[in-house]
Amino acid sequence: FAVHTGDVVNWWESRTGNAQYARADRWLQPLSDSSVPFAVAVGNHDTLAVADGQGWANSDPATGRSLASWGLRQTQLINEIFPASDFSNMRGQFEAGKFDNSFHTFTAEGADFLVLSLEMWPRPEAVDWAERVVAEHPEHNVILLTHAYLWGSGSIQGDNGGYGSTSPRYVYDRIVGRYDNVKMVLSGHTGWTAQRTDVTRTGNRVWSVMTNMSPTSHGPLRSFTIDVDAGAVHSDIVRTSVGTRGHERMSAQIDWIK
Repeated sequence: FAVHTGDVVNWWESRTGNAQYARADRWLQPLSDSSVPFAVAVGNHDTLAVADGQGWANSDPATGRSLASWGLRQTQLINEIFPASDFSNMRGQFEAGKFDNSFHTFTAEGADFLVLSLEMWPRPEAVDWAERVVAEHPEHNVILLTHAYLWGSGSIQGDNGGYGSTSPRYVYDRIVGRYDNVKMVLSGHTGWTAQRTDVTRTGNRVWSVMTNMSPTSHGPLRSFTIDVDAGAVHSDIVRTSVGTRGHERMSAQIDWIK
């Protein structure tokens, strides 16, 4: 199973006919055409919150009023690139026709897994939906996928960046820290790489990994190897353009549901 932690493109470029989206469509088409199931998290750069060459939250040039809270949920273009039919293992969506909040399942090592893709700094109603999905799949190992979760320091973000709805800490309190079938959280957005292990009140261990290495060369891809029987997960960085492994190896112990 492959995941993208968001910011598939850098800018929503209305002045150039959204050329970056055309390139993203072409470059990721082999994944869509393959038998490998995948999921994508929507990043702020994939929305109208960040557009037309600006690296910060958009504002109305006439009034100076921030458009980011509205723009963060404008995801029409990214959903045109990845229509629901591209996600072979998608089992449900919060909003019809949008993968921003969706869940996907697969089976490996004799265990059932559920990848839950959650919008950035999510709306409370999206978290309500996500919580129901997790609660209704108690025998699935849940991997939560969202664009923003960890800071570069490895701490869980406690705010919404000034233009989201809730925060990663809210998601932890509502879902990650409450349900023992949540095993991993994958994110990007900030920093370089970071990791943390949280032990919840019931003793469940959750491994969170942030990877944001897009400015580097060699096409870095983080690879996870899960060993259900050993209760382990191992990770390293694959330098795809040169075919080498071993950069920043990490591992964690997980109480996988068999």
